[in-house]
Amino acid sequence: GGGGGGGGGGGGGRMAFRQRAMERLELQLPHLSRAALEAHATWMDATAALNSRKRDVTENWKRERAALLTWAKERFSTARADATAASERARELLAAEARAEELRRQLDSLRPAFEEKRARDEEARLEEERKRLEAAEAAAVQAMEAQKKKRSAVEKFHQERAASRAAQEAEERRAKAAAEAERQKQAEIDRSRVSYRDSKRTQKLNSIEQLRWEAAKKEAARHRAIAAIAASVPYAEAIAQAQSDLTKTTAAFDQAVFDAADFHRNPHSVNNGFSDKKLFADPRFKLGYALHAAGVNGSAAAASAVQRACPVAATPFASTPGVAYY
Repeated sequence: GGGGGGGGGGGGGRMAFRQRAMERLELQLPHLSRAALEAHATWMDATAALNSRKRDVTENWKRERAALLTWAKERFSTARADATAASERARELLAAEARAEELRRQLDSLRPAFEEKRARDEEARLEEERKRLEAAEAAAVQAMEAQKKKRSAVEKFHQERAASRAAQEAEERRAKAAAEAERQKQAEIDRSRVSYRDSKRTQKLNSIEQLRWEAAKKEAARHRAIAAIAASVPYAEAIAQAQSDLTKTTAAFDQAVFDAADFHRNPHSVNNGFSDKKLFADPRFKLGYALHAAGVNGSAAAASAVQRACPVAATPFASTPGVAYY
């Protein structure tokens, strides 16, 4: 409001100044009418506005011309650099082609010498191979001769060792026969001495064997009695054919599955938990299982999701009110 009033006051001051200037001009120029002076003042204002507009247009044109000149210089420099690089690449390509042509001429000039050298090398290699094969054949012949000598020496050694072993075995047989004769003689002498002890030992062994036979007989009778008792049970065959199934629940466990109605009627009843169908259909279990499977069950986002899906009432003893943990 104050700015508007200031603007209005400024406009009023200018109008008053213009009015005083017109009155002064009328006094100094009495031959001109007030309308002529007003028209001249209007023309001067228009001329001043036109000159100001011209200056603005000229300055804009100069700025645009400078920007265009700068852009043109940059484009010209870029084009000149591209042309220089293209000419440099062309010169490099021409130089590479000239070098390749020179290398081809050198290769053509060196090919006969290379072929000749390769032929000489191949001939030298074949000669060396021939010499190596001859040396190998000579070494093989020498090895065969040495092998024959070794074989004959080994055969002679085996023959001598066989003869020595035969003589040693004959001596051992004679010694063994003498020892056996001495043993038979001593056994004949000892047999009369130990006959009494042998009879006693035989009697003891017979009594032990009799006791073992009687014990086995009693054990067989006990097994037959147990089998007869087991056969008399009505479901003996079902028990014998029963197989364990770890995934099958018992009737008692199925009876103890959680039931909300029974639990509310008797809160102190014993139950073993929810059934599989009820547990896997519960959205809270599905959410907890998905959080665990994703590996984010310990994050703040998981706690927030569980709190929204499973709101619980605040309890005086809860560490974090309103948060359910799965």
